[in-house]
Amino acid sequence: MGFAMIESLATMAFCSVALAGGLTVTYVAFARMWLKRVSYEASICLSTPEPAYNCEKRLRQGTAEALPVGRIENVLLSRSRSSVETRFQWSLGEFKMRFLDQRPLPLLGPSPKVAMP
Repeated sequence: MGFAMIESLATMAFCSVALAGGLTVTYVAFARMWLKRVSYEASICLSTPEPAYNCEKRLRQGTAEALPVGRIENVLLSRSRSSVETRFQWSLGEFKMRFLDQRPLPLLGPSPKVAMP
């Protein structure tokens, strides 16, 4: 009876670690997809006469609503006559994802230069 309990505890510990790892990987994958979406929306906002600080506010709100865990840092939104650029970093503890989205104006479809190192 003692060995069965020890084996059960070891199995439960392994399953808990595997479940936590799977949930973390799923959350990060969803976060990456969502952040690409809000980055594109920020590019659309930047391509209009809307002030850049309003675009940044939308980016932050859209991220906070969908991703309650993690935070946006180092946001830089810029617009020139020929392009828009969205650059930011998302952090989840020590894990960090950087996003750089450069799109030519006018926005007519998917950009050939979207980088996420």
